Amino acid sequence: IIQYKERLRLKRLPFESYDQYFSSFSGKGKIFRQDYPLVGRDREISVVLDFMRSDAKLLLILGRGGIGKSKLMYEVAKVAEKKDDLEWKKILFLKNNVIFDQTKLQEIPTGKCVIVVDDAHRYEYLRNIFSVFDDADLKNRIKVILLARPSQRQFLDMVLASAPLDTNDVSRMKELEHLSLDETKQMIINIIGHENLAIVDYLANLTKDCPLATAI
Repeated sequence: IIQYKERLRLKRLPFESYDQYFSSFSGKGKIFRQDYPLVGRDREISVVLDFMRSDAKLLLILGRGGIGKSKLMYEVAKVAEKKDDLEWKKILFLKNNVIFDQTKLQEIPTGKCVIVVDDAHRYEYLRNIFSVFDDADLKNRIKVILLARPSQRQFLDMVLASAPLDTNDVSRMKELEHLSLDETKQMIINIIGHENLAIVDYLANLTKDCPLATAI
């Protein structure tokens, strides 16, 4: 009964750890997986970690659909939890279709943490997320990372303008670009587990503009 109640409690929480959030995309037998080795995003990981060490409160990461925004944050979460010198090492992903209102503020864990909103441009209650910055305690210990598509930049700028944040509180990463051809080939080798050059070259040239397509 105790375990059942705990499962219900966790199910009601608006946030998940990275391993919970990506559990449907991890392990053998999945058509699409996030747990394959990362290729070619060292600079971007450093940018996110620098943001987590900075005084900024919000980071906006833009990139085309399938370019690897979610994968980037999956890897950042793995790296962050192993860094002893990082205060904001707890990264939580907002569950899909959660209605974020004032009651959800009570569900934010104690201590410093980063809240990630995937596909932020589609999230109906995005403005409500910024209510964390209206609370002095939460503003001191919460950071937010928004993942979105470049086509929604104007909409996001409008939403951010209404947030209780100063200009210095908001950071913006350079738009994520596709992997190079060599990086795409290495990604394919990591996934299929062999170096059949004919297959690798064919798949790399076919999918180099979209890491998601490469992974599938």
